[in-house]
Amino acid sequence: MQDKDLIKSAVVEALEEKLGDFFIEREKHFQHHQFIDGVMSFSENIKSTACKTVTTIVIIGAVTILILGLVAWIKKNIFGGANG
Repeated sequence: MQDKDLIKSAVVEALEEKLGDFFIEREKHFQHHQFIDGVMSFSENIKSTACKTVTTIVIIGAVTILILGLVAWIKKNIFGGANG
């Protein structure tokens, strides 16, 4: 078992030496992934809400234009037709 432990410690030491500044602790790396996941979820929620809001505004605008057009047509053809 001593040979196996010696090999493990040598590999760890070699990795730390070679990686240097590029080495990131597991816990810190995991926390970074959690943060990135949170940011991605937040942006997806914002995008979803924005799309729903824009779609609702477009639909309400189209319905409003149709209603105003219908009211104008009714005024012109029904009420205005008798006078002119």
